[in-house]
Amino acid sequence: MAKEKVEAPYPTTAPEVLSAHDFSQGLYRDANAQVDKTLAVLTQGVAVPRDSADVGTGASPQVAQMVLAWAIVDRLRQMMQVETGQVWRVVPLKPGEKEQQTCSKIERYLAAAWDRWIWQVGSNPDRAANWWYLATGRAYWEVRFRPEWLGTGLYPLQTIVDDPRTVFPVHGRSGLLWYTKKYKIYVREFERDARLLRGPDPDLGFLADKKPDDLLEVVEYCDDQWYCVVVDEVNLVKTSRHKYNFVPLAEAHCLDTPLDDARWASQSVLGPILDHIRQYYTLLSKLATGVDLYFYPLILYESPTGAGIVDPRRQPLEMTKIPAGAKLTVMNPTPNAQILTLLMSMFKADINLASLPEIAFGAEPQSLQSGFAVAQVISQVEGAVRDKLPNFGRGMARHRSNQLRLYRQFARAAVADFEVPVDFEE
Repeated sequence: MAKEKVEAPYPTTAPEVLSAHDFSQGLYRDANAQVDKTLAVLTQGVAVPRDSADVGTGASPQVAQMVLAWAIVDRLRQMMQVETGQVWRVVPLKPGEKEQQTCSKIERYLAAAWDRWIWQVGSNPDRAANWWYLATGRAYWEVRFRPEWLGTGLYPLQTIVDDPRTVFPVHGRSGLLWYTKKYKIYVREFERDARLLRGPDPDLGFLADKKPDDLLEVVEYCDDQWYCVVVDEVNLVKTSRHKYNFVPLAEAHCLDTPLDDARWASQSVLGPILDHIRQYYTLLSKLATGVDLYFYPLILYESPTGAGIVDPRRQPLEMTKIPAGAKLTVMNPTPNAQILTLLMSMFKADINLASLPEIAFGAEPQSLQSGFAVAQVISQVEGAVRDKLPNFGRGMARHRSNQLRLYRQFARAAVADFEVPVDFEE
């Protein structure tokens, strides 16, 4: 009787890795579409429609960099004070002074090792994670053990904070099950990092015809036991057992909800007010259109034959030939700015309600006439900041825990020239 074939609990071929990635990526398709809209407002600018009659300025539509969106994200990041407010706390597992001393050593190790990593890479991953957390609604910290860095003076526990749009975790009822990533990387960097995890050396023969600065498209799969890499959709570079015994990814969700759908599981701080910001700048653009069209008075002249012509001048002291005997009429239209201002104030009120009031940016709100009202608004600002900290703090704590687990498993006994050596007492 033939023995029944049992499928491996992890991808073993390039098509299987890509199939797993298609599944995980599909969970975030709608969520990432919303993130793309948010980042378009924050980075490249958004085309704001101008009036169809605005042909004199040649600015229809206008690409506007929406400063208000930038200000909300950046001010929240500043007020969270992630870089200056970190305090390491390790919970003792048993009573006694010796256990307290052990916990103190671990806390000192975490602080020193993190400073060491920041010095090594020249940037603070927590700062990047904080921006992604506020701007996109998600932040991911990934930790990896780099055995090839042992003995080189480099800190061997690597922290990676990637664009959340490139990371696709899959959750179950008990937590994170596995995840995939998709990103582009230079050939020279991929060759250096290809032997990242323990296991057989990868076959890199397919790189023979590529230049060092060519870009490769990489798809990674990782669970609590296995790590797989596929390059350019056909080359299975690595399938190895990493022996971490946990999924090396920590995550934080901003504006989280209990909904399972990734589209609604978390949102950027700009998510609820994204359309409000767009409308606010559209109305502002219309006010600018009124200035462009009517800043200089229009002159209507009627020729002797009865034809009425509007003077097309757009600059002062610009001369225009008119027929002799023409009748001149100066027109000075007034844009209907009152209704636009009213609508803008309504949108601005909603933006303040869902994000940060003007007082958070150092502006004194004109509508508040008493110290008590100002105190209430300041309390609202503090509440908005406090609400964002717990989830982010838990993500940071999970990442630090993952670092410690890898240190105990791999780096502890092997590091001879560690910059921040600390032993853990049993």
